[in-house]
Amino acid sequence: MTWLRALTDRTGAAAAELAMMLPLMLLLLFGGFEGGHFIWTQHKLVEAVRDGARYAGRLEVTQVCRDGNLVISADQLAAIRLLTRTGQLQDAGHFPLIPGWSDDEVYVSVVCGAFVDTGIYQELGEAGPVVTVAAKGVPYPSLFGGLGIFDPGIRMNARASAPVIGLWGRCAPSCARAMAPARRNSPWSCRWPCCCCSACSMSATMPGR
Repeated sequence: MTWLRALTDRTGAAAAELAMMLPLMLLLLFGGFEGGHFIWTQHKLVEAVRDGARYAGRLEVTQVCRDGNLVISADQLAAIRLLTRTGQLQDAGHFPLIPGWSDDEVYVSVVCGAFVDTGIYQELGEAGPVVTVAAKGVPYPSLFGGLGIFDPGIRMNARASAPVIGLWGRCAPSCARAMAPARRNSPWSCRWPCCCCSACSMSATMPGR
């Protein structure tokens, strides 16, 4: 009855079940890590292009577009790319927010006159420009690319747009009249003429202004 004993013997059953389930368990474990890392990396990419668009939106309008023509300098475009990719402006060799992300994968485009021509743009006599910062074809730095969980050639994309609202150095008479003497003499007042009165309150936090 050796064959009957072999069929009913449960010795080593747990080890056999573990051997069958282990590949699936490892796949779920490492797949969860990889999926979470991908979502986090994509979120960083989206936030990076948003920060780049916000920075570009605070440039002076006349430094970006003038009389409907694009006048933004190459240095300003490089600064937008650097801040988008690394989150800072001091060190061009700074480690990128996403490993392997290069300047060639950061695109900055400006459309003059694409925004409204009311409000703060009335003094300029033209509609405001809109800047778009995009990340295209950024390689995903996989945690476990060698395991074949994710395609090692996967690329990520993100984009963000913002109107250029910086009006430093362009004084609107209506704005100047609206500023009370107490405000002009306060430490929060502008140290130079500006159209956008709300921007005066930010001048104290902007070094070099």
